[in-house]
Order: sequence, then structure tokens, then C-alpha cells
Amino acid sequence: MNTIKPYISILLVLIIVGCKTATTKTDTTKPENETTDTLVSKIGEFISTKYLTEADLRVITKEDRIFRFATIDLNGDDKKEIFIYLNSTYFCGSGGCSFLLLDSNFKLITKFTVTQPPILVSNDSENGWKKLYLYSKGYREMIYNSETMSYPSNPSVEKKVSDEDINQLKSVIKLFTKEQNNNHYYY
Repeated sequence: MNTIKPYISILLVLIIVGCKTATTKTDTTKPENETTDTLVSKIGEFISTKYLTEADLRVITKEDRIFRFATIDLNGDDKKEIFIYLNSTYFCGSGGCSFLLLDSNFKLITKFTVTQPPILVSNDSENGWKKLYLYSKGYREMIYNSETMSYPSNPSVEKKVSDEDINQLKSVIKLFTKEQNNNHYYY
């Protein structure tokens, strides 16, 4: 019995410490969750108040009020632009879906049509912005136009890039891939 007492004491200490640790973990919140929640809220507000019309909102079903997003700095200003993937039947057709590109102040830069994920972002820049490669019956090179202050909106009419050239791109970031955890959000 005397050899069991030290083990019981150790077990009691572990149980008490374990309970205290578990309570502490459940009481804390992650700041990055708040940032994501705030960003989701602002994107939803942009879509429903600045991008869509009242007529759109009347006909879009609750199930079709869905989006995904990704952020990335495209112009080297240390502020992340926001890609929004509107992936519901209201915004998608046989050629692809609509994507929006916003600046960090939620101003629309470009509305891309007939596009399928993933979006490729090259480290190569032209006119101070990274080159994009959007898929529309093959990858298309999208170059920022400094006069219109946007990328071309319809990738299907832009220069097609061969698969070989796409595979030779260096330092490409892929957005909206199947492997990424792209949560769906509602507005």
C-alpha cells in the first residue's frame, strides 16, 4: 500500500493540472480568427451593398450567396489585395465563374469573368503589378493596365499560354486550389 500512495499523489496532481490547462485553452481566442471574421464581414458587405444590385439580391437564393476569398500583395505596397471567388450557379456558367479583385480599401480593381480556379500569381511583374494567369479554356496571361488601373476582365480573349510555358513559370503562387482549405462564406 505504501508503494501505491506516491503514484496516487502524482495522478491527482496530473488530473488537477490537466483540468486547469484544458479550461485555460477553451477560454482563449485567436486574433487571426477575428481578422478572418472581420474580413469576411467586410467582403459580404461589399458584395451585397456595392457590387450587387437590389434586383440581383431579390433573385439570388440563400444557397447561392456564397464566396471564397484569398489575399495577396500584387503591387508591392505591403497591402494585400483581395480575390473573391463567386462560386455559385448565379455567377457561374459553362465557361467558368466570376472573380472579383479588390484593393485593401475594398475598391473594385477588376471583375474577371469566365474563369476557373486555380488562379496563378507570378513573381514577374509588369506595370508594377504581378502577372496573373487565369484559366479560361487554357491559361491566359493577364497583365495589369496602368491606364485603366485594372487587369483585363475577360481572360478568354487574352493571350493563351502553353502548358509548357505555365510549367516553366518560376515562383508561382496558386490561389483556390483543391488542396487549399478554401472555406465557403455566405453574405
